[in-house]
Amino acid sequence: AIEPGEQVSLASGVKNFCLRNSGKGVVVLISDLMDKEGYETALKYFVSHQVDCFVIHVLSQEELDPDVTGDLKLVDCEDQDEAEITVSAPLLSRYKQSLNAYVRGAQDFCSRRGIHYLMASNLLPVEDLIASHLRRRGLVR
Repeated sequence: AIEPGEQVSLASGVKNFCLRNSGKGVVVLISDLMDKEGYETALKYFVSHQVDCFVIHVLSQEELDPDVTGDLKLVDCEDQDEAEITVSAPLLSRYKQSLNAYVRGAQDFCSRRGIHYLMASNLLPVEDLIASHLRRRGLVR
């Protein structure tokens, strides 16, 4: 089991989950997919274990549409890495282009492997999100 505050890569966590839970079933992964080692290896574990995988890609409103300018220090909440930046209109434009490309890449990666993908804001209650998404797929009533 993963303990609160413990640093575990997405791939390691998924691998450990797959090793502990053999057999077919449904897995719902709720993640920002922003692992420094990437999300691809983790999702390939689900495919290789033949589970019906649903990825709910959750990003905050601040990540989706940042409303900041000027000099900032960004701190990674998972490993405390820091970066000092100056936010300008051109930088925000490049950020949004990069984020859109990242999201499209995740959608495409999932689609090509039969993984169900849903992008969501963290403003939506998780229970409602899971229930409505799985209901649309016919997995729950």
